[in-house]
Amino acid sequence: MRFNLRRILFVLFILIILMPVFLWLFWLISPRQTLNILIVDKTVLTQKANEHRAFNWYLKNRKFVKPNRHFYIIAKDYKGFFPEDSNKYQIHDLKRYSDVMLDSLADTLDMAYFTDTYGIYYNEWYRDSLQSEHSPLIYGGLDKKDIGLIKRLKKQNKLLLTEFNFFASPTQNSIRKKAEKILNIQWSGWTARYFDVLDTLKNNELPHWVTRLYKEQHQGQWPFKKSGIVFVHSSSQIEILEKDKDLRHPQPIIYANQTGQDDYHMPAKIDYPYWIDITFNKSDSNELLAHYEIDATKRGDSILRRAGIPIRFPAVIAARNRRFFYFCGDYADNNVGGISVYFKYADWFKRHLLKEKGESNRNAFYWNFYVPMMDVIIHNYTTTLKKEVSE
Repeated sequence: MRFNLRRILFVLFILIILMPVFLWLFWLISPRQTLNILIVDKTVLTQKANEHRAFNWYLKNRKFVKPNRHFYIIAKDYKGFFPEDSNKYQIHDLKRYSDVMLDSLADTLDMAYFTDTYGIYYNEWYRDSLQSEHSPLIYGGLDKKDIGLIKRLKKQNKLLLTEFNFFASPTQNSIRKKAEKILNIQWSGWTARYFDVLDTLKNNELPHWVTRLYKEQHQGQWPFKKSGIVFVHSSSQIEILEKDKDLRHPQPIIYANQTGQDDYHMPAKIDYPYWIDITFNKSDSNELLAHYEIDATKRGDSILRRAGIPIRFPAVIAARNRRFFYFCGDYADNNVGGISVYFKYADWFKRHLLKEKGESNRNAFYWNFYVPMMDVIIHNYTTTLKKEVSE
């Protein structure tokens, strides 16, 4: 048979053109799976709902639907803050739920995901100034009804997912302590975030309160120009490590242990360039699946030690019964979307064919860490639910 390069190239071209069609058809014919989920997001500034957007992409791509068999709508199907036009808003949460209503809700739900409780603040909402100084709270924080639902879900062994910002401000200390006791974890008071540029003249995303607090506590100095990690305590103490001078590797690194790698398909090592909190496991009923490490120089290690900040701390904590997970980072906050949600194996192509570039790009983390982990968590749970129903 004579080698025909033109014919081979033509066939390859047709396959490339038709592949998206095949992937869309595969997605279209795959069955819908009913899963009754409560999403709690108190930090929704726009209807894009970035704080739970990545979770909604996952649900739709995997074809998880509400009990009415309709897809979850990102701007409607959650509890929390609902933005409207002309600085108007509505709040739909659990505050008006009676104990009987909470019992009924917990009975009907399959799972809940608290994606963000940080809330909405005056300057963000009325002045459209995300990078301004701290301003009065409009809405946010965990409340007693949230705790009531969490307690009920835990008692019924329903799946509960939580992540940053769950414990931090503006949640009241008394509420936080109740949540910590129920979930057997404890927040240290520290949060942190990587910034790819610490030069205030080049980075408009650097909050004004970060520079103000640092100058107040460090003789009015702001010596940073490169990338680095900002650490902030609930007491307003602030410390900053800069690339090269204080950090050998600029970003926090997540290392998955053997259980995380084998059972949850986590990569052995990956960077995480967004908000994190330093939260610790406080009971044998939980186990650690992955941890962060700060690759600090001798100078950077000295700064951390003086501030009481560990260089190694949890990234993913799981209950041993696999019904509770705490993600010590803003994992569901990722601006994914577009038509990729309608294609089967879209995450595989994103993971293997698209090499995300840029130190602050969170997409690599989403496709390589979050989605594979969520596949295992949700699959294991739904499989258990089906067994319980059949029995």
